[in-house]
Parts: sequence; C-alpha cells; structure tokens
Amino acid sequence: MPGYYDQIWDCCCDHGLLGINLLKKQVAQQIHFIDIVPSIMAKLEQTLQKFFDLNQFKWTVNCDDVANIVISSDLKQKHLMIIAGVGGDQTIVMVKALKKKYPQHQIDFLLCPVRHQYKLRSELIDLEYGLIDEQLIVENKRFYELIHVSQQATSKLSSVGSVIWQQPNELSGAYLSQTINHYQRLSQHHSEQNITTLTAYLNVPAQ
Repeated sequence: MPGYYDQIWDCCCDHGLLGINLLKKQVAQQIHFIDIVPSIMAKLEQTLQKFFDLNQFKWTVNCDDVANIVISSDLKQKHLMIIAGVGGDQTIVMVKALKKKYPQHQIDFLLCPVRHQYKLRSELIDLEYGLIDEQLIVENKRFYELIHVSQQATSKLSSVGSVIWQQPNELSGAYLSQTINHYQRLSQHHSEQNITTLTAYLNVPAQ
C-alpha cells in the first residue's frame, strides 16, 4: 500500500514490528522509528543494531513525541508518516502538528486509528487531504480502517469510507453492521454529532 517514499516514519511504533517489516523489504531510503516510551525504544534499538547493519539498512530510533520530529530540509524528498494504534483524536493532533510544522514538505499519511474513524476522516477532509487508498482489515476479531491520504491525491476522501465498501464481502458487511449498531446506541443520548454520524453510515450503499 505505501508505494515509494524516500523516508518512512513509523510513529507510535511500539515494538517496531511494522517498521522492521518495511526495513527488511527496503521500500524506502530510510525508516524512522518513533515512540515516547524509553524502555521500549532502547530495546528496539538493540534489536535493530543486532540484525540490521547500518551499512546496508538505513534507520533511526527516536524516543520523542511525534510533533517533535525533525525532517530533512530537502523539499524534494517524499515522506510517509505511519500512525497506527492510537485513537482518531490523537491521530489528528499529530497530523495537524506535522502539517503546521512542515507546510512545504511532501508528507503523506498512512493512518490506522483504533476508534473515532468518522471524526478523523472529517478532519482530514477539512484539511484538504485526498484519498490514495483505503483497506478494511481485521485482527484478533477487531476491525480496523487503513487510510492512505495525501494533499496531492485527486480522489475525494469520504467521511464514512468509499473503497472499503465497494467490494461486497462478509467482512465489510459485518463491519458496517457493527458500526451502525455502535452509533445507534450512542444516538440514544441525543447527541447531534452521533445522530449525524449514524445517518451517514445508514446511507452507505448496501452491497
């Protein structure tokens, strides 16, 4: 899904499994691992030093907040920021911080929020991000939306998703039913936002 990038940043990387997989495939000039937990990052750095010689594999380990990332001044380089495993609210805070800090850089985002997908998508639309691709995945019986966006993308990003519903299968049907049921419960509290969100999902074309 990522395509070619000069720099890939595995944000909130935890134990770095995703970044390590990308490093093995050498899909970018350099892979950066970022997380704020010192003990995890120290252990990850030891693993990388043991198995990935810097003469062959280019990587960095950064124990810091994502908002403090320091990017090369080379505006020709293309960056992919991967943010996965955190909520949509926290994800959009990171996206906004990086967008504000590096307005001239070519930065795409590959996002996999654990909740608040509708709110995240809506915020991305307001920030004028377009859709490169999206996928629905399931892991340990939980559904996740994988959303790849760019400000250079020409395809419109939907607040409820588009590509994930286009191929009829049991996975997308089960996810849509689960999402509708979730917002039906929340809408009982008469929140205008919850009712708006529920309505949007109810209008997803049946497959």
